[in-house]
Order: sequence, then structure tokens, then C-alpha cells
Amino acid sequence: MCGIFGWIELDGETIAVNQVKAALSHLHHRGPDDEGYLLFDPRTARAQACGGPDTPPSLGLPPIDSLANFPASLVFGFRRLAILDLSPAGHQPMPSPDGQYWILLNGEIYNYLELRSQLLRLGRSFKSGSDTEVL
Repeated sequence: MCGIFGWIELDGETIAVNQVKAALSHLHHRGPDDEGYLLFDPRTARAQACGGPDTPPSLGLPPIDSLANFPASLVFGFRRLAILDLSPAGHQPMPSPDGQYWILLNGEIYNYLELRSQLLRLGRSFKSGSDTEVL
């Protein structure tokens, strides 16, 4: 089962990247297949996705180490255990098609194939085979 990590500084202080990496490293056993981060600055409503050593290079995400000066006071981290979609397309945190919303999902939607079929009939499209994207 995947691992999710979240951290918020209610006073708006910037969260240190090295602390985020250290915290997520404790969840490596939950998801050895991939790692992803989302750094968010609520003051500017700016979000930045980034990766780590286990992030597939094909995603083209900047390494978290390169964002040490990003003023994030809200951070999410994700360790992925790839089960339904083994490709990099199942990477999380996953953005909505317009990039406005982000999702992290730990679990499994058992009827996601049926839901996906219904959504396809309604004109939706998908980039992955993951249940997270269906949600």
C-alpha cells in the first residue's frame, strides 16, 4: 500500500526541503516504485510538483533538491506502490487536466473500471490506467 505524507505550517513559515525528504524516506517501504512531492505556497496560490531519486525521469519533474528556496508552507509527499497502472502515468501527486487541482490516493477504487467506462461514454479522456485518475 502506498504512503502519503503531509505537512502544513499554519504560521506560513517555509518548510525545509531536507526535512520533507527525511520524513518521506520513512515511508519508502510503503511505496518503493515511485516518489512525488507537491510544494504549495498558499500566499501566492502557486504549486510546484517535483520528484526525487525514485521518480521516473520521463516525467520531467524537477528534483526536490532544486527547490530549496521555494516558499512552501504546505507540502505533500507520496511513495507509490504500483499495482493497477505500472507506468509512470500513475505518478502522484496527480494534477487535474487543467492543473488547478491535485490528488493523492492511498487505496484502491474497486469499481474504477466500470466508472472509467461510464466517464469515457460521457466524453472524458484519460492519460493513465489508474484508479486515481478516474477519481
